[in-house]
Amino acid sequence: MGHPLDGDFGPDEPVTTQPAPFSVTGPTSVELDRATRTGTASFSVLNTSGRPVRVRLLPQAIAATDPDWLAVVGDVERPLGNAATLTADVRITVPAEAPVGQHAMRLDVSPEDRPEQVAQGQAVAFTIPEPLEKPGFPRWLLLAIIGAVLVLALGALAIWWFVIREPAPDPLTAPEVSGSPRSARC
Repeated sequence: MGHPLDGDFGPDEPVTTQPAPFSVTGPTSVELDRATRTGTASFSVLNTSGRPVRVRLLPQAIAATDPDWLAVVGDVERPLGNAATLTADVRITVPAEAPVGQHAMRLDVSPEDRPEQVAQGQAVAFTIPEPLEKPGFPRWLLLAIIGAVLVLALGALAIWWFVIREPAPDPLTAPEVSGSPRSARC
């Protein structure tokens, strides 16, 4: 019988993993615009691999953050020269129905030819703000509109009454004819 730890207890040999050849830095937090519930986190990616590579930018949702809220601005795959730095922006777009609260994300980077080597960026916190309430129709404006309509209507009625309206003709009586008829001859 074998050792009790044989079998399902991990690898038989030590495994060495190479760290991803990138340094990813970014902000610690991003403030979302309250009206649009959007924001952008900018990251710097430094190539420490010793060779030019093509990198894949992978925005990652942390905890309860929805991955659909995150998108790389521009191309997801980009060339990166030896010891060069690139700036990658991740757009955060939170839908209106998402609840208010704390969330986080990060940007991971991997070389295109070795997707298993992933350099994790630091966590970036963001808070989903309360949605802006749509202002109601101002009551003073409604009263001003009603007042203006009344003034115009009364002014039009006064003009019609005093200027445009023609007085009714006085009733005339038929003339009376008296005397006897005569022919007029000269």
